[in-house]
Amino acid sequence: MSTAHPRLATVGVLALGVIAGHRGVEAATVAAASCSQLDVQAAVDRAAVDDTVTVPAGACAWSEAVAWRNKNLRLLGAGAGQTVITCQACLSITSDAMTSEFSRWRVSGFTFQGDAPSGTVVQIWDNVGPWKAGWRFDHNELAFPGAGSGYGIFVGGVTYGLIDNNASRWGNGLAIINVAQQADE
Repeated sequence: MSTAHPRLATVGVLALGVIAGHRGVEAATVAAASCSQLDVQAAVDRAAVDDTVTVPAGACAWSEAVAWRNKNLRLLGAGAGQTVITCQACLSITSDAMTSEFSRWRVSGFTFQGDAPSGTVVQIWDNVGPWKAGWRFDHNELAFPGAGSGYGIFVGGVTYGLIDNNASRWGNGLAIINVAQQADE
């Protein structure tokens, strides 16, 4: 005859119920009011780590980059050709944390366009601590047909990620620059 332990069974069922019923903090979606730089930057500033910022279809001109530091965000446009941003310096994404917790961001669904770039269109920078990975820049279009001296995508520091499924129209050929160094080198 087996001896059952009802208290142990009750504790096991309670533990299973707590684990199954536990829901972590879920990421939110923050919608930018328009594709303007001010509205997109305001949505990025309101967003918490791991949130998604959506940018509606439209054509807007940005006089400065949308920027964030130490946030894993998903910045999602309505699609290349639908969310069209005319800019020179379009994005500046920085992580200066000692861990890789802020290197898992994504930018997707935009057309970034202009004449001839004179600076860096997309800047990704992380020059602190050990190597970090996890970011993605995908399903975008970079359309800068003029002959300029700028970079398309600049990746600096100790970070790497995935640049995939993008289209480019670049006057002198699209430059993706990777400078791998730490701040103390």
